[in-house]
Amino acid sequence: MSTLKQDPLFRGDPGIYSNLEIASLIFGILSIPCSLAFGVGLIPGIIGFVFAMKARKDAYCTGMANGGLICSIIGMIFSVVAIIIIGFVILSKL
Repeated sequence: MSTLKQDPLFRGDPGIYSNLEIASLIFGILSIPCSLAFGVGLIPGIIGFVFAMKARKDAYCTGMANGGLICSIIGMIFSVVAIIIIGFVILSKL
């Protein structure tokens, strides 16, 4: 048996990604351009955030989950800012 797999800090073979990691990255990247559409990016941002947090608990988590988490957070921040700006524009016209 390989000594590498017996190491408790072994994070898995490079190049093997779980479905949660891939989904978190896709939803995270999707949340950034969708945030420009009246804050719609909040929905894929939350989904990507949840998938990334679940993938990070996995023993074979790679950097793809971290990338999905970062992109999801950025998309959610942009969405909140877009909602605030749109709210101010609508209220200023009243």
